[in-house]
Amino acid sequence: MTASQQLLETACTLREEAKFREAYGLFMLAASQTDNLLEKAVILLNAATNLTQANEQERSRSQLNQIRELLGSMNPSGFSKDEQAEFVRVTVGIEIEEAEVLVTEGKIEAAIERLAATLARFEDEIQEPGRIEIYDEIQTRRAYFLTDLDQFEKATPILEEAKSRRNDDTIFLFYLGHCYLRAKRWGEAQQKLERALALGPRPGIAFQAHGSLGMVFYETGDYQRAKEELEASAKLAAPDYIKQAHIWKWLEYTCISLGLKVERIDRTLPRKNSIAYSAAFGKATAKHLSRRAARGAVVSSRPGKELSG
Repeated sequence: MTASQQLLETACTLREEAKFREAYGLFMLAASQTDNLLEKAVILLNAATNLTQANEQERSRSQLNQIRELLGSMNPSGFSKDEQAEFVRVTVGIEIEEAEVLVTEGKIEAAIERLAATLARFEDEIQEPGRIEIYDEIQTRRAYFLTDLDQFEKATPILEEAKSRRNDDTIFLFYLGHCYLRAKRWGEAQQKLERALALGPRPGIAFQAHGSLGMVFYETGDYQRAKEELEASAKLAAPDYIKQAHIWKWLEYTCISLGLKVERIDRTLPRKNSIAYSAAFGKATAKHLSRRAARGAVVSSRPGKELSG
């Protein structure tokens, strides 16, 4: 591995650990060390994702505009086939990141509209052979945002369209599993959530996958496994997620179902088949993910080499 590649690996690791400012600095350093303009644009886009996640929206937008200017100085007609695909990938990635900026501002509906417009604008380019992953990236982000709004009925078919191509993507598997949970498709939810966990997701995904899986087991009456998954979620989760998703209350009712003694119960909460409670849990889960997971831009510095997970 070259020094430049090591620098990018470290930057990606820092981003996954939510150390966005440190990651941003390393991405910018890596960008300064290449004379290849297309590669520079890719790295700058990855840098911008950290500004978005750090809630520095105006700086992120400014950097995205700089990347647009950089792309505008290039002549794609002289590119190789792989370079042309990379050019489209970065161009689309800018629009996806603009949508992510809107999400951090609480404008999820506007983000969905922007992605729909992006899909229409680049329809011809992304339908060319070898570019299905660009189409998938637009569509899955739309589905993630729809799930953030608890519109799982709209999100599910979008995710299902890509499931054969995203079976190793832990964020995708979590979202699809969570949508199945909301639709009471317990078996399919369990399958996707267990696979997401088996693949070793980053912490921001892991505790939510454990929580959703625990809810699946609770609703299907497997209280011992529900307890195990909910406890795993509580151990890994951030405090605000535990509060929003009512993890302790789920654990209390699970323990009651197992005949275990618990010290305190909020009797105002439903004890079985809690569909309304399930919706509240789902909203807390999705909102926490959109703010904290640092999905990042799925683009590459070379064809086939991803910089982010």
